Amino acid sequence: MRLIIAEKPSLARAIADALPGSPRKQEGAIAVGDTTVTWCLGHLLEQAPPDAYDPALKQWRLDTLPILPERWKLTPRPKARGQLAAIRKLPRRQPTRWCTPGTPTARVSCWSRR
Repeated sequence: MRLIIAEKPSLARAIADALPGSPRKQEGAIAVGDTTVTWCLGHLLEQAPPDAYDPALKQWRLDTLPILPERWKLTPRPKARGQLAAIRKLPRRQPTRWCTPGTPTARVSCWSRR
C-alpha cells in the first residue's frame, strides 16, 4: 500500500490517471489499486494570530513588537478544514510520497518518507 500526497487536486488527478488501474473517487482522495492519492489545496495550515499566544496581543502596539513565541502555532485554514480532516482519516501507509510541480515546464518532483 502506498499514499501519495500531491500539492493540489489537479496534480493528484494527473498522478492518479498515470497509475495502472481504474481511479475510484473517495472523500478527499482518489484510490487506484493499492495506492491512494490525496492533495493539500496548497497551504492547509497558516500561522496562528498573535492573540492565540496571548489575548493581550489581539490589538498590536509598537511596545509589544516583535512577537517571537518560543513555539510557533499553526491553525487550519478555514477553506482547507475539510481536506485536512479527509487526510487525517486516511490510513497511515508506508511509503508516503509528497509531490509538487517542480518547474514551470510541469515536471513533477516527488520525495519520500520511509
